[in-house]
Amino acid sequence: MKQGATCPESSSNWKDKDMTTEDVIKALNDNKAYKIYKCAEFKRLKKRILEKNHFECALCKENNKITRANTVHHIQEVKKHPELAFEEFYIDEDGNKQKNLIPLCFNCHNAIHKRYGYRPNQTKDKVEEFVNEERW
Repeated sequence: MKQGATCPESSSNWKDKDMTTEDVIKALNDNKAYKIYKCAEFKRLKKRILEKNHFECALCKENNKITRANTVHHIQEVKKHPELAFEEFYIDEDGNKQKNLIPLCFNCHNAIHKRYGYRPNQTKDKVEEFVNEERW
């Protein structure tokens, strides 16, 4: 990440600016994480990762499915590691270079973040039991 770039807050065209680690932390603290993903630096990085991986979802591919990836996922969560927000790789505890960003489709990305009602441990029986429990 660049350390002397213009802060996105200082310009009406903040989406066209690169962000520093301090800018990322400020965006997170201000509850404006969207600025990280809308800035020019992240858009370039996202495009490069998607193109490099032929727009294929990494998780679907592991399961022998080909699904179009439309986003990238941070392995090292941005809230915990703001310094890695714009880094394609990171060095793990053993000193090995690891991917920090992986291409994902909409469904896999939501599953990882457990959004939109996704519950990995909920079986069909439990869902039906819950639905049938309430009677009008």
